[in-house]
Amino acid sequence: MNTVTSKISDLIHESEARPASKISSLVHDPEVRSAALFWTMSVLGTALLALIVCLLGITPAWSNTPDVPSVTVRYADLDLSTSAGANALHQRIQAAAKQVCSSPGADPIEQIGWRSCYRKAVDDAVRKVNSPMLIAVHTGKPPAMTAMVVK
Repeated sequence: MNTVTSKISDLIHESEARPASKISSLVHDPEVRSAALFWTMSVLGTALLALIVCLLGITPAWSNTPDVPSVTVRYADLDLSTSAGANALHQRIQAAAKQVCSSPGADPIEQIGWRSCYRKAVDDAVRKVNSPMLIAVHTGKPPAMTAMVVK
């Protein structure tokens, strides 16, 4: 195999100084061709293996069982058309988000991750409830009102 390596090295590094007939004989040499084929298949095999590993790592993204922790917040006892009801639900959502995201820790990077988790959990819950008064409490803006015409 050492002679094949030197032939390939000659082909790559000294091709400018060699006559075309010498390069042609190296390219058509069965040992060089089989080594080049082996190298090409090795590279393609490695790429295929890397692709398979990546796809296997992505599998949980489309599975039916999410690994994301969750807490159910009940609000059937609240009147979400009132400020008091919306505030009570918002507090419950915030408590559930704290429970889901666990403790922030002392490390600044952990705190940034915790804040991101907390904000996303609260935002997602408020969006799912889809109550104008709850959205108003959450954003600090007055609720959007629409006019209704009755005949």
